[in-house]
Amino acid sequence: MRSLALAASLIACFAAGCGSRSDARATVSTGGDGGAAGRSPVVADAGSPDASTELARHMADHLTRVSRMQEALVRGQLEIARDEARWLVAHPEHVGLTDVDAAVARMRGAAEAVVAAPDLPAMAGATARLGAACAACHEERGVMVAYAWAALPDDEPALARQMQRHQWAAARLWEGVVGPADELWRTGASTLATLRFDVGSLAAGADGEAVKAALARVRSLSAQAGAVKDQPSRVALYGELLSTCVACHAAVRPVARPMP
Repeated sequence: MRSLALAASLIACFAAGCGSRSDARATVSTGGDGGAAGRSPVVADAGSPDASTELARHMADHLTRVSRMQEALVRGQLEIARDEARWLVAHPEHVGLTDVDAAVARMRGAAEAVVAAPDLPAMAGATARLGAACAACHEERGVMVAYAWAALPDDEPALARQMQRHQWAAARLWEGVVGPADELWRTGASTLATLRFDVGSLAAGADGEAVKAALARVRSLSAQAGAVKDQPSRVALYGELLSTCVACHAAVRPVARPMP
């Protein structure tokens, strides 16, 4: 399998408010028990000599679009999410790469499913499958993705801060899917399993039953995430988690949050 070393500055934050980004870079292991032996990391450093290559810029565009699509979904901005998916469907592929027709077809098919999704749960599942399509291409070409790193927000009683920690953990799961990267998945799963949600006021409100059901489902999925090791199961779990989160947001936040 031909190995590529690309360079790009990639932003993969799951939603706004995940905490400020440091200048550090997350380096995904290329060996050991991470399941990545023999794969070349994508260096997340715009100062790299290779960062100016057309292919690197092209792949950075991909990650930016996918990340923005995902963030728009979490914020309830369905049309923005669809617009980003439409870009993935329509833009020219793939500068500097050969023998990628099958991978491009999978990616475009997944993006088309996002565009056509009739509701939030369907769009969440399609988004997870799009991440899996990206990961399959990375694996086939012997490539890994390294991400700019965000510090885990401090644990505080305020629900807003707790949700930021939840978003941080979900972002690591997403990076674990797209990478694909065992280490990042495990980091997200272990963090998710320890989170607390002080939802007293929301649980007592008009949408209390929806909130309590979503919280119970998130806790169940969090307990399962650490034991899930194969990519198809991770994709399915992530899609269900994303769908649960988005449904809860839609219930308690009828007006979609603006994109940054």
